[in-house]
Amino acid sequence: MEAGYHRRMCAFLDGIETEVGTRPGWLRIERGNDHAAEFDAEGRLVRRQHRGESWRITLDWRVLRTRRDAGRLRRLPPLDEVWITLAEESERAARLAHTSQNIPSELRAWLARAGRFDTQTLAQDRRSLREIYHPIPVLPPDQYQSLVVQITEGCPWDRCSFCNFYRGQRHHIRSDPEFAAHFHRLLDHLGQSVERCSRVFLGQANAMLAPPSLLRQRLDSIIERLGLLPPTLPPSQRRPWRRAHPTAIDSIHSFIDAFHRTPSTADLRSYAERGLERLYLGLESGSPRVLELLQKPSEPEGIQALADAIHDAGLQLGVIVLVGAGGRTWREDHFRQTVRQIEALRLQRKDQVYLSRLVVHDGSDYARRAEAEGLEALDSRELQEAEHELRAALRSRLAAGVVIAPYDLEQISMWTPRA
Repeated sequence: MEAGYHRRMCAFLDGIETEVGTRPGWLRIERGNDHAAEFDAEGRLVRRQHRGESWRITLDWRVLRTRRDAGRLRRLPPLDEVWITLAEESERAARLAHTSQNIPSELRAWLARAGRFDTQTLAQDRRSLREIYHPIPVLPPDQYQSLVVQITEGCPWDRCSFCNFYRGQRHHIRSDPEFAAHFHRLLDHLGQSVERCSRVFLGQANAMLAPPSLLRQRLDSIIERLGLLPPTLPPSQRRPWRRAHPTAIDSIHSFIDAFHRTPSTADLRSYAERGLERLYLGLESGSPRVLELLQKPSEPEGIQALADAIHDAGLQLGVIVLVGAGGRTWREDHFRQTVRQIEALRLQRKDQVYLSRLVVHDGSDYARRAEAEGLEALDSRELQEAEHELRAALRSRLAAGVVIAPYDLEQISMWTPRA
């Protein structure tokens, strides 16, 4: 049995020795030496390992697959063949629940919960989640396992030439009844599965545009329902505290921009007192010419003021940069001015810089403008070189403890559905 799990039973299923183990919030079934399935407290399948291949399953029943010899996650659509495999794992759990009369009652109940997800139930569960959420097409990489709570809908700008994430969706701050219904339905649907998260991400594009009094109310509602790990709790006491508060979260996060109304330092401090920890800013580039091509407002003074306010409030900042923006024509200008802009932000320990390779969608405004201006896109080798150059330059200039990491838009969230 994998380390961390307590073996609870052993049986033969289809002639194969099968072990069942648990740890707080998790159930694991191991068959032989090369097959395992993990379920959460609600019985939803989370991970499957089979002959060197690992599947991670999202809450709306999509699959991320990787192999030991590859390391790169690959998205799989929810094809019937995939769902049949998932249903087979659930069916094994159901059979294990009836293999012996000596199974502890709480373990039998857990196996039964895991065993209820046949293909029909999988489809209904997925439909239900998609009725609760407006799709969230993108999250920061360290937020893929956060619980997304949608305070706002759509993007207030929605004019960036490279982005089609929110096209045609009205920007809207949810009213009290709308938010209450969304949050209640979300938690009711997830049940004990909510214990899988340790953070909350506020959706959709920029929850910081909500009026300060309203946003404080929303944060209070989230914490009241889920609980928040006391920030002053000594590390030695955190594990037992978490066992007693299984739904509690560590922190809250959100996107923000610098060209709409931004919160004051005092408001940011009040959000920090309610669990807000980090805000993510899509800088994209420090080059005015590249930003004009991207159709993103260029306000270096506003970006600097926002970064200062975030740091003064004791919050962390995540900065997102587009690698390859501007193509070969503007590659050097993009590199030079982006490094200069990020260096000026005076990033601190635990701040983050994400390097996201530009993805050009066919028919996008960016694609049309690049073609009209004769801009040649960087090929895969050049993109890799540009990312390496940015990483090296930033690493030599930024403070120790600033995280520099890739941002792969092909990755998908564990918690929210895609369109």
